[in-house]
Amino acid sequence: RGNALEIASSYDILVDCTDNFPSRYLVNDTGLKLGKPVVFGAVTGTGGQFAVFWGKRGACYRCLHPAPPASAVGNCQEAGVVGPAVGVVGSWQAMESIKVALDLGGLGRLRPQYGRLSVLEFSDNAFRTVPVIRRPGCLCGGVEFELSEFEGTCRAVVREISAIQELGADVGLIDVREAGEFVSGSLEGAFHWPLSAIERGEFPPFLGQRKAWVVFCAGGKRSRRAIERMGSSGALFFQLQGGMSSWRS
Repeated sequence: RGNALEIASSYDILVDCTDNFPSRYLVNDTGLKLGKPVVFGAVTGTGGQFAVFWGKRGACYRCLHPAPPASAVGNCQEAGVVGPAVGVVGSWQAMESIKVALDLGGLGRLRPQYGRLSVLEFSDNAFRTVPVIRRPGCLCGGVEFELSEFEGTCRAVVREISAIQELGADVGLIDVREAGEFVSGSLEGAFHWPLSAIERGEFPPFLGQRKAWVVFCAGGKRSRRAIERMGSSGALFFQLQGGMSSWRS
């Protein structure tokens, strides 16, 4: 993360062949910061996906996954992968990279797959392509951000939260601790919605009231879990790193 911008600035196209969500978010956000297209590919088990994300031409990876899916397994080593599937998806990425390179050079007769996700299932050779719509409030819509603010489920340190509040940005706070903890004291202006309710599939009804939300708990574990569970809601989430403990200190 510390030298991602320096490394990527020398290249015209970023090809994401990583196998975990934090790395994918980092590649995506680096591409957004530098205005470069990202050729994405992923394989898990007998399935694969590929797409081309470019903020100038539509959606990005965060539009597809605002936060890691609750059912996501950490990486290929944990989830397992069929070897030939990697070769197939890699070949598609190579083809898309060539198409993007030609398009950037004004020589493109082949249309790159901007903002479209192809999903492959090798167990029955199923193949489909679906559009990825730019999500309102997403980073690819021109939201100013620093690369250090985003890591996996989007962590935000205390000093960044203070800056957000001072600027009066359209960002809200969600305390996911239980009721007994919340009544003993919370951050000013925070909404309360316990993790126990989120785990039951009961998402906060007020998510549409803000462009983004900072989620926090006592130390950080529950807020991370809450963001993972709410990833399908379409909202943009940050995690307050260190939780209430960091804020108080």
